[in-house]
Amino acid sequence: MDGGEIARLSKLAERGFDAGDAKAVERFLAANREIHLAVVNAAGNQRAAAIVERLLDDSERARILALRAGAAAGGQRARSELQAVLAAIGEGDGARARELMADAIRVFRDELLERLQRATLDRPL
Repeated sequence: MDGGEIARLSKLAERGFDAGDAKAVERFLAANREIHLAVVNAAGNQRAAAIVERLLDDSERARILALRAGAAAGGQRARSELQAVLAAIGEGDGARARELMADAIRVFRDELLERLQRATLDRPL
């Protein structure tokens, strides 16, 4: 991934948003999707790219719910995590980028599950 592409993706990761604004959440998710797909495509593994694309498609509704419920600090933490991943890629530190991305995904996954469980438990019978 060249410096121009990293700069373009970093700009996408800078965008703030209000988790209560549906259009802003859509823009954030589109930027998040573009960044994740660019990173996985740059790795050159088409099978992994297809899996990530499918996962992003299949999990969109759950991610919206989690963001609105405060996961990833309403998206703020996600933005800084993506910036860190892109910085590591720009520095040529693929191992660090992989570690940062794995940590970010793991933390968001745990928050997502916790938010979804809480939402389910909070519903009346």
